[in-house]
Amino acid sequence: MLAALTFGAGTAAQAPLVYSNGEFETDRPWWSFPMKFSQVQSSPPIEHSVFGYNVTKSLGYRLIDQFTVNSVLQISDIEVFGYTFTFNPQPSCTGVYLSIWNGDPSAGSPTQLILNAGNSVNLLGAPGFTVANTMTDVFRVSGPLISAPLDKAIQSIRVTLQWPVTLGPGTYYLEYALDGIAASPPLTTRGVATTGDAKQYLPGVGYVGILSGATTPYKQGLPFNFYSSCCPPFTLPGAITNLGGGCSGASLSVAGAAAVGGYVRAELANVNPLTFGVILLGVTNPNIPLLACSCTSHASADLLLLGTDYELHVPIVGSLAGAELFFQGAQLNLSGTSGTTACNLGLQFDLTDGYSYRLNIN
Repeated sequence: MLAALTFGAGTAAQAPLVYSNGEFETDRPWWSFPMKFSQVQSSPPIEHSVFGYNVTKSLGYRLIDQFTVNSVLQISDIEVFGYTFTFNPQPSCTGVYLSIWNGDPSAGSPTQLILNAGNSVNLLGAPGFTVANTMTDVFRVSGPLISAPLDKAIQSIRVTLQWPVTLGPGTYYLEYALDGIAASPPLTTRGVATTGDAKQYLPGVGYVGILSGATTPYKQGLPFNFYSSCCPPFTLPGAITNLGGGCSGASLSVAGAAAVGGYVRAELANVNPLTFGVILLGVTNPNIPLLACSCTSHASADLLLLGTDYELHVPIVGSLAGAELFFQGAQLNLSGTSGTTACNLGLQFDLTDGYSYRLNIN
């Protein structure tokens, strides 16, 4: 059975997503349809300076990032991302090299776990592997978006393995290199400076952390996805879900990388200046309509955060896989005169939509 390469606008394999290391899309303005954007933050207080990281195998570069398994994770397809510097781009991958290590190769000599693959094997020419190279409709840009050059169209490179890889508890490292692709984008979420701890192999130097920052070096993570038709419900991707229930003029957004070792950022917008902005962080979802108003409570008040933004970085602890947190915003009216709140249960307040933040289950 010979390796196959497919090009197109969609993925070829049908196995469902079971693990996502995080997002790189930041914007999809109405005027840009169907184009979407991955915007480099280049304004204070966060000033990133790097569009992406060289991943070209023929020049000696590789990229590596960690992921953590709690129980069992089976992988039949691996998807990574990259771009060229071409207007009117087409899929361009001419080589893909994948490794999964059972330890950090920058700090020892771990075992490579993908059968018949590795840093020296081009899977486009390897028996039993299928590579689907497609366009994502996402462009890596700097603002303003409406005038940004569209010469960094992000491609998906998805490899169906010859044999699935089954992983038990532990922290593993995905390493990859590409030919026909210039660079890979980092994980990107608006308002988040540090997105991970990925590394790049530099020829003649060795492994170094990937950083981005005009004045401050922020560590960056990498987006990648795993797919498998095996073993639900043990392998489910992380998810950030809007639960609704709001009755507020303010709004809450929740974004990030829903994985062990990932991050989440919650941000309130449109808060009335006569009220206090509050973010509720809960470990349960009461899902209870409040009789005093039209709001529904979606976050137990385990932690009340006064302010309009909150950021949490998830430690690399396997037992956190599958953990779920709940966020909801509120405007708290202590003056009783602003007329902006919808609820009165001893305090005058309202609630935004609630959100569920569930880490990858495995």
